[in-house]
Amino acid sequence: MDLRKLRYFLTVAEERNLGRAAAQLHISQPPLTRQIKQLEEELEVQLFNRTPRGMELTEAGELLAQEARNILSLVQQASEKTQRASQGRLGRLDLAVFGSGVLDTIPRVLLQFKQDYPEVKV
Repeated sequence: MDLRKLRYFLTVAEERNLGRAAAQLHISQPPLTRQIKQLEEELEVQLFNRTPRGMELTEAGELLAQEARNILSLVQQASEKTQRASQGRLGRLDLAVFGSGVLDTIPRVLLQFKQDYPEVKV
C-alpha cells in the first residue's frame, strides 16, 4: 500500500463520488477507479459500496479512512520535523565548557539559544 493510493482513497471517501474526486486530484476517472480497485484487491476487502448516487464507505472503508488520516498526518509531521532538523531548529546540541572565564557568558547565550530554538535539546 503506498501513500498515493491512501490519498486517492481519502479523496474518494470525502467526495463520495469518483468524478468529483478525480477532478479534485487532477486525474481522469478511469485511473482513479483502477487505483481504488487495486487497493481493495491488495487489502482483500471492499472499501466502498457503489450506488447510483455515488460511493458509500463500508465498515472496513470507514476504518481505513481513519487510519489513513492518521498515517498521512504522521508522514506530514515526519516531513516537517526532518526539515526543521536540517535547518538546525530541531535536534540536540552538546556543549562542553573549559575554563572559568566564560561562565558568566554561557548562561546568557544558552538562554537566548533556548528561546530562539525551543526544539533543540541542550
